[in-house]
Amino acid sequence: LFLNQDEPAQFNGRDIDAAIAQLKYVAKPRDLREIKAGKTRQERMERFLAFWERRDPSPGTIENESMQEYFLRIDYANQHYSDAAEGWQTDRVHTLVLYGEPDTITHSDLEMELNQPYEVWYYHRIGRRFVFVDRTGLGDYRLLKPTWNESGVIR
Repeated sequence: LFLNQDEPAQFNGRDIDAAIAQLKYVAKPRDLREIKAGKTRQERMERFLAFWERRDPSPGTIENESMQEYFLRIDYANQHYSDAAEGWQTDRVHTLVLYGEPDTITHSDLEMELNQPYEVWYYHRIGRRFVFVDRTGLGDYRLLKPTWNESGVIR
């Protein structure tokens, strides 16, 4: 399950600094500062792994299901939702990473009111709906009415 003793398999060659940057949807700013403050790659790796250890639903096992699920979502996002930016940095992916796959997605090339392509993601299980609009026509879907709080997390 490990590429080497210091790197979990879900890294799949991922750079530690890139993995730290990808924590922005689940880590608080102070957590990110603490992890990034590691002076060496090894120290940043240890702080990164400690962050995930605190979130491990089954401590004492080799796998950390929370970390594994999170990075699987990031990788899925990069493969399926890359727009103008890397997939993991887009509004749709922010939603995907936090809530998982939507229960239903509706698409429209044009909508009378918006006159722009859009998608609506429905999360029936939590009673949420997110509307993403492509104002550029280049596949760069943005959340229509952002519901982000000041730490960058969807409310």
